[in-house]
Amino acid sequence: MPACTSFSSMKPMPRDPYGAALWPVLQANLRDHLQGRSGQAYGRMGRLRAPEAKGPLIWLKTGDTRASVRLGAELMGAIRRKRLDARLVLTFEREYRDEVLRRLRGMNRFGLGFGPCDRPRAVSRVLDRLKPLGLILVDTPPRRQLVERAVEQGVHVLAFNTGPTPVPVEAAYPRDEIAAAQWRDAGRAGTLAEPADPASLLAESQNQATLLSMVPDGTPIFWWHGPARAWPAMRDAWQASPLSDSALLCVSVEPSDALPEGEGLALSQWTRTSLAAGTLLWVDDSAWWPAVASAALGVHLCGADRDLLWQVLAGSVSLSSDDSLRAAFPWLHPMAPELSRPAQVIDHWRAEAADPIGSRQRADTGRRRFWEERRRVQGVMDAFLQRVFDW
Repeated sequence: MPACTSFSSMKPMPRDPYGAALWPVLQANLRDHLQGRSGQAYGRMGRLRAPEAKGPLIWLKTGDTRASVRLGAELMGAIRRKRLDARLVLTFEREYRDEVLRRLRGMNRFGLGFGPCDRPRAVSRVLDRLKPLGLILVDTPPRRQLVERAVEQGVHVLAFNTGPTPVPVEAAYPRDEIAAAQWRDAGRAGTLAEPADPASLLAESQNQATLLSMVPDGTPIFWWHGPARAWPAMRDAWQASPLSDSALLCVSVEPSDALPEGEGLALSQWTRTSLAAGTLLWVDDSAWWPAVASAALGVHLCGADRDLLWQVLAGSVSLSSDDSLRAAFPWLHPMAPELSRPAQVIDHWRAEAADPIGSRQRADTGRRRFWEERRRVQGVMDAFLQRVFDW
């Protein structure tokens, strides 16, 4: 069975604590109160307070994913540099303080908090309290009640990395051609921007020599990323390969990077001592992505989020992938061979080690694609910020 095959879960979909249905909202509120998170329950019911001081208010509404909150914080910082007069509010459905606070250090006239559910009274309450000039949906489901009420009240509504809304909005900024086609079919964007993935802006573009300086000259480094269930098969293939004696393997797994007992060294615990060939390293913190991507000779991704993909391409490293990643990013086809079995990955890596010049050429193809996307995103961002400035 292919090690990277995805299986659909048989579990029922969880009910949405931020949707319009009453019972899931009440359950979530009760749970939050009982667990000492009353602030989250109050926010869910729209009991938010606008930042003090004067000036128009711009509300960035993010969702429950780290990528959504991270992007919201980045957009908030960019808007602040463009509009010094505005008060800014960032709401989320799950708190990622590390993704927000370090990006907003030194900023003033802003507020953070849990956002509202889509119950009509909660939506009316939050719009009455904030009275936003603009509402920016950031990589989050477009809640019907909120979007409809905001549009009715004349609020400028933008959808950034968000699917088509239930009613027409001022502008949409899709992250890829698939999303752009959905918006074109829906016909609900006054202005539809060129597809561009802002995750490419978040990747570090400078090569880091941290790992390479700690291994013997000529020792190749490889990186495997995939679901935790696929790791045992990849581990067995690696241990049976000659590479296990002559190279280093970096591993990151989903849904967590928990280190299996007795397996390898976690990078978060590494004391910058020299690393011998044959070492197994667990990439247990995304802060290590740039260093590993820059050091690796080959990376294999069995599915990955956008942040990781762009960081790998920015690292100028030869890439291979499974079918799920290729399905999500069709443009990967000419630069990332599709490999479904661990043995294929090992054979590909051995070929890369034997052909360093060809490997470098393939890596440069990916890095050029990264810079093309980054330039495209910068143009889209400039137009987005100008629109917000003109409000």
